[in-house]
Amino acid sequence: MSARASGSPESAPLQNRPRPAKPWSRLHIDFEGPYLGNCWLELCVINKTTAGETISLLHQNVFNVGNRDSFVPDKGAAFTSSEFHQFMENNEIGDIHCAP
Repeated sequence: MSARASGSPESAPLQNRPRPAKPWSRLHIDFEGPYLGNCWLELCVINKTTAGETISLLHQNVFNVGNRDSFVPDKGAAFTSSEFHQFMENNEIGDIHCAP
């Protein structure tokens, strides 16, 4: 039975992304947790997963080491909002959405 006939979405082929030109130029961001411990370089507690709260956290915790070339978020509401897209455009950051 095909994926289309079974009602399951077809899977896309895996693709490698090119290596970033320099460290920290591409940043993968997502909402997860809560966790008791972590292995991530930056983990922030956030009460609301809105675009505004996310942008505020990015200003506080990411831009302290310089601007990024690209973010790789999922397709969550905060990352697909017009407010977040405007933030990306204003800061000349490319976004590469990954699968949800």
